[in-house]
Amino acid sequence: MVKLLLKKSVKSLILWEQKVDIGELLKSIRGSDSLRAASSKTGLSHNYIMLVERGIDSRGMPLKPSPETLKAYSNGYGYPYNELMNVIGYTSTDDTDVVYDIDPSLYRLIKNLEKLPQEKRELIELLVNALLQSG
Repeated sequence: MVKLLLKKSVKSLILWEQKVDIGELLKSIRGSDSLRAASSKTGLSHNYIMLVERGIDSRGMPLKPSPETLKAYSNGYGYPYNELMNVIGYTSTDDTDVVYDIDPSLYRLIKNLEKLPQEKRELIELLVNALLQSG
């Protein structure tokens, strides 16, 4: 389960995965993309992506992705870089933050909605409200 984080200081929504394996999170961000497709999007080798998602390097040692690797995922998939940094423990969230549980597919939906013009977002909001009222 992914957590939705409302940053009170900037009033923006950010996803925050807490106490979840970074490899699992990166794999969920990749979604149905193949390792080679992920390689194309991120600029990382498909073998390295596989190792990062498993969390174990080629010697069988634990693998912690570098900030540069997280940046590549962020750029390739539009996932918030700061949130990846928070998950792995490179940074932490502010004490005034509010955290909500959210499914990873909802995050992708939110990211896609951000790409739509405001007028279309308002139409979608009306549709969702109508669906909720109809039960």
